[in-house]
Amino acid sequence: MTPDQHQPSQRAYRLQRSDGEEDSMTRLQFSSYDEAYDVLERYCSGFCCSDDDRIEYSIEPVDSMAGSSDFVGRNDDCIC
Repeated sequence: MTPDQHQPSQRAYRLQRSDGEEDSMTRLQFSSYDEAYDVLERYCSGFCCSDDDRIEYSIEPVDSMAGSSDFVGRNDDCIC
């Protein structure tokens, strides 16, 4: 690889709770959006739409969780 060539940067993703709290899922870091989505999908599959105990999560790039307003990618809430 020559100095003027560069590899695309890897963006890391995390799950963000809608209430801003932290838990075992929000402490995880994913190497891709799809990996985070798969974990969120497995979590949501265990609930029924009428479950009050369900916590809403969104998938966010790690840098956006530090207060950055420029979001790149999708932002999906857990919709079961």
